[in-house]
Amino acid sequence: MEKINCSVTILTRNNEKTFEQCLASVSFCDDIVVLDGNSTDRTKEIAEKFGARVFPQYENAEPNVVIKNFTELRKKSFDLTKNKWVFYIDSDEYLSPELQTEITRIVAQNDPQTVGFFDRHPIVDGKEIRHAYFLPDWCSRLIHKDGGVYWKEKAVVHETFVYPQGIPKIRLKGILHSYWPDFETTKKKDDYYIGLSDTKFETKVDRVKGTHLFFGALKNTARAAIIFLKIVGTHLRFRNENVLPFRFHFRFVSYHLRMAWSRRKWKAFFVYRWNALPKSLRWLLILALIIRLAFFGVLLMLHGQSAFVYGPNGDAVEYVTIAKNLVAGNGYSDQISAPFTQNDFRTPGYPLLLILLGVSFGVYWIAVLAQIFISVALVALVFVATRKWIGERGAFVAAFLTAFEPNMVYYPTQLISETFFTFGFFVMFLVWERFVSTKKFVWLVTGMMLLSIITYIRPVTAPLLFVVPVLASVYVAVITKSLKTILKTLCVSFG
Repeated sequence: MEKINCSVTILTRNNEKTFEQCLASVSFCDDIVVLDGNSTDRTKEIAEKFGARVFPQYENAEPNVVIKNFTELRKKSFDLTKNKWVFYIDSDEYLSPELQTEITRIVAQNDPQTVGFFDRHPIVDGKEIRHAYFLPDWCSRLIHKDGGVYWKEKAVVHETFVYPQGIPKIRLKGILHSYWPDFETTKKKDDYYIGLSDTKFETKVDRVKGTHLFFGALKNTARAAIIFLKIVGTHLRFRNENVLPFRFHFRFVSYHLRMAWSRRKWKAFFVYRWNALPKSLRWLLILALIIRLAFFGVLLMLHGQSAFVYGPNGDAVEYVTIAKNLVAGNGYSDQISAPFTQNDFRTPGYPLLLILLGVSFGVYWIAVLAQIFISVALVALVFVATRKWIGERGAFVAAFLTAFEPNMVYYPTQLISETFFTFGFFVMFLVWERFVSTKKFVWLVTGMMLLSIITYIRPVTAPLLFVVPVLASVYVAVITKSLKTILKTLCVSFG
């Protein structure tokens, strides 16, 4: 085949097993650029055999250097190319003859405002996979340097292009074949990618908003759930007809869940936020936690777990009894014996939460500890919610009262819903305040969802439909000191 004026870029590190087939499939291009991570096998020798120009990924002599930023190296490889038309391929991939013909056709047409897409099929355990939840897997690899396409800057893994609006995306015939390593190697690869993402997060944790982190986690969790449903549907539909094995399929679910709730990422976020709090508030929170845990320990030693249920407040008995009856199949009843009359007053949110925390099986202390930590978080939340309004000193006083007011200490040790309800109320207040000040619809939806959740926990919250918008509006108006703002924000709150 006559060579075409197109450059190919490849990142390598010890890929001698698949590299020769990869290079043979792109040898119809007159420029091959290889960025090598100081391989110790025959990778560089194979590259030179095919006339490729080999450059180091990093300027050091360390053998087998791992990639720390894929986007950075892709940009570097593109900068080293000789031609305007460029596409990149991985060292464990190869082009089908039909795809080679299609790339030749696009390059011959020479329209810079064109991007070439083609389908990619994995090869697992020596077998080409035809059915997977992500197939067809359209890859955008072929671009013209003058077409306005550029690399997405913030991505350290899963590097992608950013396209100008309206640029034609042409689907090319043929297949890009991709060899997958064995399952254990694949898992290690996922671990490394997640580690890179965590490292990138740690470098910018000071610029990360809690809401962005939380919504990002929810988005990844939802994505994992959707992928799982697609996986199940794929296996039910195609059975064993060249379907990606389930263990390889499920790694995509696991990957998104780990990206959402990475312990390292959340730890970095909370450590930074903790250190950013005023020192006096940090000591206040520590003291509040110590007092609550000490009270918890005394109750547990003197009365056992019954201290968390059979106190002076009868609500705890009803909630725990409902939780136990739900698990036992006795319906939504607060009766300890037959007939199990159905309770029509208590909302089910809190009993369901108690079931998740093990209360229905006689384990009370886990739920109590959860409430204690939530109550301490509430102290910090009160400080944040009031600081703009009454200043840092006033906010500290409010947090102090929340930390040591007797009921605020006692209630978290009782299995009643006040702690979760109060925490949810303050979160909802801050969310509504954000909606009033930014006018962004997402905050309105979030506020409504939170209202639904806390109403689900405790039935007396219906009046908050009116109270919270008023409070949030006045809050914004006071800190901006504008009568016009008061009127405007009230109108926005009530539509």
